[in-house]
Amino acid sequence: MAYCSYSICRTPLRPLYARELGAGPSLIGLVMGASTLTGIVVKLPAGALSDILGRRRLLMAGALVFASVPFTYLAASTLALLILLRFAHGSATAIFGPVASASLSDMAPPGSRGAWLSTYSTAQGAGQALGPVLC
Repeated sequence: MAYCSYSICRTPLRPLYARELGAGPSLIGLVMGASTLTGIVVKLPAGALSDILGRRRLLMAGALVFASVPFTYLAASTLALLILLRFAHGSATAIFGPVASASLSDMAPPGSRGAWLSTYSTAQGAGQALGPVLC
């Protein structure tokens, strides 16, 4: 559900919202890419931090961002705020994804890790695919 919500907030409405706030094509690209940029920067440290701080803390932080940020988009009245929210929303996927995978890998029986991780990956992809359809 988190990835479905994330996908709803990403497409197809986000570019239209950015355009309504006055963004041209290049700024729309920045708005759309902001969360991906966050993922590139945050994923590796998130995985390492989960080894230090514990997986549960980071999963809860990622889930909190997933649950709260979508409601803040309605308050974005400027492009700068919209871009900032996209960076924040990207941190949810950057934290939650690798930490959830690491958690599953920790819990799965050694001979079933691949199956557990592929099931999680399928659920994540299905949520992302379903989001725009529901929108």
